[in-house]
Amino acid sequence: MPANTYTLSGFIFTGWSVSGTGATAGVYNAGVSVAVSALSTAIASRDASITLTAKWMEEILTLLHGIQATAVLEAELQQKN
Repeated sequence: MPANTYTLSGFIFTGWSVSGTGATAGVYNAGVSVAVSALSTAIASRDASITLTAKWMEEILTLLHGIQATAVLEAELQQKN
């Protein structure tokens, strides 16, 4: 899937939705590699029409303070490492 370089204020890019003539409908997560032939059953016959639509999730900001905030930040840092 193409890397997303677009931004939408207040939203997080979550992946691509696939549709179209002969398309194998589905949603593919951001960063996943998928062969074009897996996106449509009509690729071989050259009758495919594939549309990729960006999927977005609203970004939610949660404000925490004190000990709870420290624990949440530490957990997020551990997940990234």
